[in-house]
Amino acid sequence: MDARLWSSHTPVRRLVHGHHCAGPTNIRPFHVDIPDEKLADLRRRIAATRWPSAETRHRFVSGCAVEDAAEAGHYWEKEHDWRRVEKKLNALPQFSTTIDGSTFTSST
Repeated sequence: MDARLWSSHTPVRRLVHGHHCAGPTNIRPFHVDIPDEKLADLRRRIAATRWPSAETRHRFVSGCAVEDAAEAGHYWEKEHDWRRVEKKLNALPQFSTTIDGSTFTSST
């Protein structure tokens, strides 16, 4: 692929998912940095979840099983190390751009 297409200073005209992008591509580096307050709030909300005691319908008819959701919730509340994942994500090149007013992020 032509490296000039990824330069934030190179004017290009491309069709991206049906939208024309004229002028500079405006692709910029992106760094994952979730504030501690947001992670603490997520853990608080997960801890406050009132899980139903049992399925009201046949398993998987209305989504995942309650015990599976509760197990995932417990993992995210007590065990998941977001900072470790964030570090792995930030070890990769991350980019962001805006197309038709919507911001898109991507890793390569």
